[in-house]
Amino acid sequence: MYDGRGILPDVEVMEPELAKVVGGLYQEDLFFDFANAYRKRHESIGAAEEFTISDALYGEFTEFVKDKRFDYDTESMEALEALVAKAKKERYYDHAQAQIEALRKELAPDRSEELVRFRTDIEEVLKSEIVSRYHFQTGRAKAAFENRPYVRRAVEVFAKNEGPAILAGTARK
Repeated sequence: MYDGRGILPDVEVMEPELAKVVGGLYQEDLFFDFANAYRKRHESIGAAEEFTISDALYGEFTEFVKDKRFDYDTESMEALEALVAKAKKERYYDHAQAQIEALRKELAPDRSEELVRFRTDIEEVLKSEIVSRYHFQTGRAKAAFENRPYVRRAVEVFAKNEGPAILAGTARK
C-alpha cells in the first residue's frame, strides 16, 4: 500500500450516533449503579442473548435516575452558544435576545422527555450493563450481537445473496 489511505470495506455500514442523554447517564455511572443494584435483587436473568428490557424494567430505571444529577450538552445547544457569542460580537444579540432565549428554551434538553424519546439507545446500554453482571464480557457480546449494524448488514448481504457480486467487485455501492 503506497497511498496511505488504508483499506476500504467492501460494504460500508453507517453506525448511528448514540443520543447525548446516554453520554450523560454513562458519565455519571448511572447505568453501572443501576445494573449493580439490579444484580443484587435478581439471582439470574437467563441466557444473555434472550434478555430484554421490559417496560417494567425500563420504568425501574427511569425511576432510579429521575432524582439523580446528570448533565449533558447537545450539539444544538453548543451551536446556539456559538451563535450567541457571534451575535454579541456583531452586536445583534440585544436585538434578537428574546428569540434566542425562546430557542434556548426549546432546545434545552428535557431529561424526562429524552428518557422516552431515546429509549432504544438507553436500552441498548442498559441491557449491556445488566447482562455483563451475570455473563461477563462474553454475555455482553452475545446480548448485543443481533443489534449491531455490522451484523444486521452482514445478514442482509447473505439473505439477498449479494456476497458473490461484492467479492467480484460488481456490486453497486
